[in-house]
Amino acid sequence: KRIANWGIGQAVTKDINENEVRKLADEIGLDREELVKASKKLTRMPEENFEKIIHFLDAMVKQVSLLGLLILQQALLVSKLEKSEEKYSSLINDAVDSLASGIFILDKDFKIVWINKAAEEFFGIDRNKLIGTDNRRAIRKNIKYIFEHPDKFEHTVINTYKNNTYIESFECHILPAENRKERFLVYWSTPIKTGMLKGGRVEYYYDITERKKTEEV
Repeated sequence: KRIANWGIGQAVTKDINENEVRKLADEIGLDREELVKASKKLTRMPEENFEKIIHFLDAMVKQVSLLGLLILQQALLVSKLEKSEEKYSSLINDAVDSLASGIFILDKDFKIVWINKAAEEFFGIDRNKLIGTDNRRAIRKNIKYIFEHPDKFEHTVINTYKNNTYIESFECHILPAENRKERFLVYWSTPIKTGMLKGGRVEYYYDITERKKTEEV
C-alpha cells in the first residue's frame, strides 16, 4: 500500500514497498533514494487506529456542517424578528411554525413569546399553557425533567439568561414518555440584539436522532 496520508500526520498503515516509492518519485519528479529514505521515517499506525481517526474526522465535518446550518437558520430567524414592525402573529404563524426544528422565542424578560409546533411535539407539551410564562420557571418546574440530565440542562440554559451576551450550544437527550418520543437534539440559542424583542433570545432545537442512530450502527 502506498503512503496512506501525506497531508495529515504523514503516517502509513502497512510496510512501504520501496519500488512503489521509487515509481512515485519518478512520477512527481523527486530523487528516488531521498524519497525512500524519507518514507522510512514515517510513523507506522495500526489500520484500526487510522480508521478511527477517519471516522472522527468524518464526524467533525458533519458537526461543522450542522453548526453552519444552525448559524444560518438562526441568523435568518433573528433578522426577521428584528425587522418585524407588527405584533408577532404573521411572522410566527407563517415562518416559525413551518420549521421542522423546535423554536422558543423569548422577550427581554425571558417570557415565552412563542413556541412552534415542532417544539410542542418534541417536548410533549401544550404550548398554549406556556406562552406568556417565564421560561425560567417553565424549565425548573417542567421542561428540565424531560431530559436525561435535568439539572445540567437547567444550569446551562438559565446561565444564558444571567449573561445574555453569548451563543450557547450543546447536545441533549429527551427521554421517551407517553406523550413524546425519544430524541437527541442540538440546543442552540442566541441573544436578540435589536428590534422589538431586543434583550430576548431565540432557542433552537435541531433533531439529530437519525444521525445518532446511524453512528451507533
